[in-house]
Amino acid sequence: MRESDFSRWAIKQYTCNGRHFLNHIVSRGIRLKAVRPDDVEEYLRTQWQRYWRRNRHRPADEAEWRSRFTSSAHMLLRLAQGAWPPLTSLESRVQTFKETLEQEHLRPETIRQYLDQARLFLAYLDRQQLLLERVTPQDLDGFIAERLRIYRRQFGHLPRRLVRWRCEYTKAIHRLLRGAQEQWPPPSSGDPDLQQFQTHLTERGLDPSYVQDYLCHARQFIDYLNLKGMSLAAVRLEDVDAYFRVALRIYRKRKPNLPKKLDYWRMISRRAVDGLLRFTQGEWPPGSRPEPVLSDFRSHLEKFRYNQLGIPSYVSAARQFIRYLKQQGLSIEAARPAHVESFIQAKLDRFKQRHRTLPRHPRQWRTRYSGAIHRLLRMVNPNWPPPEPPANERERFQREVIDGYGRWLVDIHGLSKGTLRKNGDAARVFVQWLGDRANRDSLSRIGLADIDQYLSWRMPGLRRATRHGVSQCLRSFLRYLHAEKFVAKDLSPVVSGPIMYKFEDIPRAFTEPQVKALLETTRQDKTPTGLRDHAILMLLSTYGLRAGEVVRLRLDDIDWRADRLRVRQSKSGAGSFLPLLPPVGEALLNYLRRGRPQTDIREVFLRVRAPHGAFPWGGSLHTIIQRRLKQAGIQVKGRHGAHAFRFARAGSLLEADVPLKSIGDLLGHRSAESTEIYLRLATEDLRAISIDLPGKGEPCQIGRTKKTKR
Repeated sequence: MRESDFSRWAIKQYTCNGRHFLNHIVSRGIRLKAVRPDDVEEYLRTQWQRYWRRNRHRPADEAEWRSRFTSSAHMLLRLAQGAWPPLTSLESRVQTFKETLEQEHLRPETIRQYLDQARLFLAYLDRQQLLLERVTPQDLDGFIAERLRIYRRQFGHLPRRLVRWRCEYTKAIHRLLRGAQEQWPPPSSGDPDLQQFQTHLTERGLDPSYVQDYLCHARQFIDYLNLKGMSLAAVRLEDVDAYFRVALRIYRKRKPNLPKKLDYWRMISRRAVDGLLRFTQGEWPPGSRPEPVLSDFRSHLEKFRYNQLGIPSYVSAARQFIRYLKQQGLSIEAARPAHVESFIQAKLDRFKQRHRTLPRHPRQWRTRYSGAIHRLLRMVNPNWPPPEPPANERERFQREVIDGYGRWLVDIHGLSKGTLRKNGDAARVFVQWLGDRANRDSLSRIGLADIDQYLSWRMPGLRRATRHGVSQCLRSFLRYLHAEKFVAKDLSPVVSGPIMYKFEDIPRAFTEPQVKALLETTRQDKTPTGLRDHAILMLLSTYGLRAGEVVRLRLDDIDWRADRLRVRQSKSGAGSFLPLLPPVGEALLNYLRRGRPQTDIREVFLRVRAPHGAFPWGGSLHTIIQRRLKQAGIQVKGRHGAHAFRFARAGSLLEADVPLKSIGDLLGHRSAESTEIYLRLATEDLRAISIDLPGKGEPCQIGRTKKTKR
């Protein structure tokens, strides 16, 4: 025992008990090497009688009391006979179980614990005259109940963590039974309603873990009904409420230290029971047949591949909003943003009344309702929210002017949607600034003083380039007003603004190391988002495409057999073909195979999160680029978006001595003047041909060298 590092206390106890055992067998004339298991049992009976005469009661834990004597006797007999105890059927099972655990490379402490628990269970089966191969879950429950009685008799209370205490036994016993019966828990025929409900959940595409949770709570509800002698078809609301009161008491008793999971338990159990009753009875709660629009809404969410786990939450929020509209006497087609706000405010007031506090995450809580409701209303009306009706004749006239200006830009000048959005916003700001003067009678009387007042109000605080853009948009709008006879005189020439000189600044462009770092960062990201972003950045950096051209790229534009790419120009609207280079094709193929959602939408690049639609406009790529810049640890000065890749590509081609005409063809320019803007990137070449400016006091070599007196 000293060689095995036993403690002094253990050595003393083992020696004392071993001496008692030796005295017992010597008194009966038995040699130590001839001791049999029956002799050990007789020794234990002798000790039991002595314990009873002294204490007049049974030991609190008979197994622990027994092991106090058998452990020392077994160690002594193991030293004398080499192997002890002789392999009985029980020990043979334990030895086989030990070999199985060692093959699984478990820790020695875990193996020792599992063997002790398995030995207790096998001893229980021997007392009950049960075979290990025929053990049922009820037999295991009986063993756990016996161990629980022993625990309460020993300590006077239940284990604080009852579930954890039970698992300390069941983990080992389940492994033992799995080895003996090959499958544990044993398969059962089960309830046919439960099996059909499982098939229904699987067909809905729920996550397997959620299916198991639903089935667990549904099984508990069915067991409760069986105890009450009730069927699923006869269940009423009162029966469900009574079940949840009982189930909640059991849950709190089993898991008193897990308050954070109580809300999840309520949610998942309620959904499971309601789903089971709705599946069985067709309508639950009674009289709550869902609106047809809710079925359409669920199909709409599934079509756009929303997460199956989130669809019930969306449908629930939509159901509550429809119920609220009915109480207000409104149809879903008549819903306005104000109705959505009032509904969310009512839900917030109810939340504060119930919980005496605000939601922990107010923004997420609000999005839980607003996101689902907005999606429902856009399904009913794709143009939701509809514009508010004009409050008066002046506002109606202003809308007519703005809408007419938009048609004038598209029909007469053929401008793109991006330009239309920019000019339309500038015109709307000007009309709103006019206020009461923006009516049919007063608009014709605006003059130079009004233009100057507007510019003095609008220009302060803006960058020089922004002030130039404001002036350009205002001139365009004033030309429209004159063309449509809203004003008698064309006021566009009197609009003053900063002069922007051609080629006056160097465009912002990524450097070659920055481009390589961005591509390497996205290449290492194998998530669907990473595959999409890598393909986008490959197109931007390889071809110098505009953001709108990348966003509008469709599956039909990729000709895999001819290895070419069709690009629709953002400004001209014309199409051009570019060679599909292998690195770009590989990035696109990886995204299409492993990252792109399965949908009928033909645009190549889609949003990762539902609804899986195309990007609304080219500016959406700016967020992607900024996120990847931050991830790569790249610090840039000023605004760097998709066009910085375009300038970087043009600069690299200039450095490679590619003709300007070829660069213009790649970038989709119609005229050479459009390509000349990129000459500003060749700063080293421009420096080589620059003229030296004279220093202070030095004569100028070109032009007049001396002023003449007049």
